[in-house]
Parts: sequence; C-alpha cells; structure tokens
Amino acid sequence: MVSDFGPVSEVMPIIIEPEQPGLVLTPHVKNIIRRALRYIGAGFPVHFRDPAGTGKTTLAMYVAAQIGRPVILIP
Repeated sequence: MVSDFGPVSEVMPIIIEPEQPGLVLTPHVKNIIRRALRYIGAGFPVHFRDPAGTGKTTLAMYVAAQIGRPVILIP
C-alpha cells in the first residue's frame, strides 16, 4: 500500500498477555494504571507523557492488555 507519505507496511496488531511478571507494580504505577483504566472506561483517550525511557510504552501496552485490546506500534 502507498500513502501520500510513501509506502506503508501491513499493520500487525500485537496482543499482550494481561499478566506481565516483569512489570514492577509500585503503588505509584498502580495508581497511574487505575486512573488510566477509569478514563478509558469513561470513554476518554489516555496519553502518557514523560521523558524518554521512563516506561510510557510499557505502561500503555500493559493497560491495553488489561482491557483485552491489541497494540499497534507506529515507527
């Protein structure tokens, strides 16, 4: 497929298991997850913002797994 911006590869959703034993669930992280799930449950989008390398993508993937949604990474 070709878009106005050049070739586009196939989109492959990633399904993640809800249990992630490597994720460190500190009270702060649990609070962020709880709040994100409440916003999503109310129909609002969630945007994680923080410096690079702080775990935003990991957190988003974990939240998606908790609600059974696939993740699509856009390079």
